[in-house]
Amino acid sequence: MEGSSSMVVLTGAGISTDSGIPDFRSPRGIWNTYPSAMGTLNTFRDHPENLIELGVTLLPLLQRAIPNKGHRALKELEDMGHVKGIITQNIDGLHQLAGSRLVIEIHGTYKTATCLDCGKSYSIEQVLSLLTASDPPSFTCPDCSGLIKPDVVMFGEQLPRQAFSQAMVLVQEADILMAAGSSLEVYPASHLVLLAKNQGGSVIIANDSTTALDRIADVIVRGPLSVSLPHLVERLKKEEETP
Repeated sequence: MEGSSSMVVLTGAGISTDSGIPDFRSPRGIWNTYPSAMGTLNTFRDHPENLIELGVTLLPLLQRAIPNKGHRALKELEDMGHVKGIITQNIDGLHQLAGSRLVIEIHGTYKTATCLDCGKSYSIEQVLSLLTASDPPSFTCPDCSGLIKPDVVMFGEQLPRQAFSQAMVLVQEADILMAAGSSLEVYPASHLVLLAKNQGGSVIIANDSTTALDRIADVIVRGPLSVSLPHLVERLKKEEETP
């Protein structure tokens, strides 16, 4: 990494677990607690009330979460000139709270929502007000009676085109891609890592457990990211201080 000024970091749920936000696929992850069908666009259209149940669990965790040492370490790597940008699968906004300047959210954000019919945008605070004002709670748009959907990418839904295009360009310009906290089991995370590798870039995989793409990694780092990433920062500082 020393000397690299075009490293891109792809982050998954594993970087935010130490901020109190559960991941998706571990034994205690969201989709081992709730049926994964709750995360599909079709299910949301047919039974939007199911998302309210999931939101009751997740939303308080998201709203009180603060960046952990892993997020702050990536910001420090950016300040040191090593990290060019972050592509995140997370919807929590913690990279931005940590101060990272270029963050591409390929799975969207929990902080806003959009009516699927008229396209009106809502903040999460406005959505919560609408939910509490209706009995039973509903995601009904007051302007057109359409369905308000959180701006998160659900199963069966296309990725935000602009965000994914930006992510592709960032990866194509990178000499190193670090995948941090992702199982790399699903598109687009796996595609971005393979793209970096196929164009001759180096791949670092940092995760608490094995991933689907460990076989192509140039470097593998095991352990909690709130430990391994600060350790990486300190190691680079020492190397750069050595004459």
